Amino acid sequence: MEYEPAPLVGALSLYRQAKRPPSFHGVIAWLSNETQPILNEDYYFSRYVEGAREQAAKLGYVIEEFPFQAPGMTATRYEQILRARGISGILVGPPPPHRMGARIKMDWSPFSALIIGQPLIWPRLHGVNNHHFQSAGVAIRQLVALGYRRIGFWMDRRILGRVEGTWLGGYLAEMTRRGMPHPEPVVFDQFDADFARRWAAEKCPDALITLPPIAEAFAESCGLQIPEDLGVANLHLHDEDRRWAGIDQSDEEIGAEATKWLVNMMHLRERGIPALPRRMMVEGRWRNGPSVRSKPET
Repeated sequence: MEYEPAPLVGALSLYRQAKRPPSFHGVIAWLSNETQPILNEDYYFSRYVEGAREQAAKLGYVIEEFPFQAPGMTATRYEQILRARGISGILVGPPPPHRMGARIKMDWSPFSALIIGQPLIWPRLHGVNNHHFQSAGVAIRQLVALGYRRIGFWMDRRILGRVEGTWLGGYLAEMTRRGMPHPEPVVFDQFDADFARRWAAEKCPDALITLPPIAEAFAESCGLQIPEDLGVANLHLHDEDRRWAGIDQSDEEIGAEATKWLVNMMHLRERGIPALPRRMMVEGRWRNGPSVRSKPET
């Protein structure tokens, strides 16, 4: 009969559902570009999943993982499985490091889809991620408030690519805004202990903005103690590791906001690849930890 649901009625229905205990409405697919399921407590982005599942339950949905690279799986088979199950919503998880340049080639037109984390090369979908530019600025402001003045930036090029260079942009913007002299940022393809020692001897940093494995390798190479000789701001904290100060990226909130947005898209029948993808950025929060200390004014 060529019936098309009215978008405003769909939005009203979503509002009414939020005001009463949820009934079961269906499954939301979590697309992981992997060969086997990865959603467990050891998953690096498990807090995204926790936030998404909690929000989905409030709206009457459950999240089920569908590995795109599973043995025997093809794009056509993947689409057939989702459509046979009546699944119209897909959350695309962050791409794994070994598939950073991935293109997920399938027919997206029957599905409402949204990516958590940094965008894929293709398709360009709506998405939700941390405001990495803002997070780097917050880290600098907190380090300055603690008394640090020679703040360096060290990062693996591959990891920096995951955030489209925005950590580096935030660092440079905040240091420039403050008029603070700063060592030239270091972006490396492979950590070089000899270069780290030369750089530290020349630049004399009192703090680094980086990630834990890099900070540990740097401190060990240079014979420095954290935080006695070198303060460290970790740009992506995890709840289970309390050794570091730095940025809580609000991963649960990112997962929850992505799920709310996706369910709204499903109700409004927004399908396929958007003509103009939009991004929602959730701000990070500073969390104190033992990798920094208050420095006396000199």
